[in-house]
Amino acid sequence: MKRIKVFFLNTIVLVISSLILKTIGVSFGIFISNHIDKEAIGIFQIIMSIYIFTVTIAGSGINLAATKLISEELALRK
Repeated sequence: MKRIKVFFLNTIVLVISSLILKTIGVSFGIFISNHIDKEAIGIFQIIMSIYIFTVTIAGSGINLAATKLISEELALRK
């Protein structure tokens, strides 16, 4: 029963934090669009899409490296 309570508590925390982060993202988008013109918004969106893509590639490399290191250690029984 305790595991179910912890699961639901974690779910609620994730939902609330996701809503807060989405609200901050929308607010930031509105702030940016009010302070720069349409051409700059297009350039900003292109740059952000490339930036997010590179962050995703870098982040996936971290997971792969951690998996490799752990599997090597488990193979050596350390």
